[in-house]
Amino acid sequence: MIPDKNDPRWREVLLNPVDVPINNFATKMLLTRARTLAKTEPVDVKLQEAIDIAFAFFTKNQFLVADDIQSLFGPVTEAT
Repeated sequence: MIPDKNDPRWREVLLNPVDVPINNFATKMLLTRARTLAKTEPVDVKLQEAIDIAFAFFTKNQFLVADDIQSLFGPVTEAT
């Protein structure tokens, strides 16, 4: 599941990356781009722009990069 853009996990993934296994080369490229953008000034504006870019990528390719999404954000949880 792709977290909402307001989820604090986005900030953690982009600003304080943890070494997680990423299988898809496109995901690796996207994360490099988004992380670089997120750390430029002004950080809050650029972070939101990076989140928008990453969110769009994961939404468009969610079935191709499902394993990477799970590695970055944790297992899918079903709403009860």
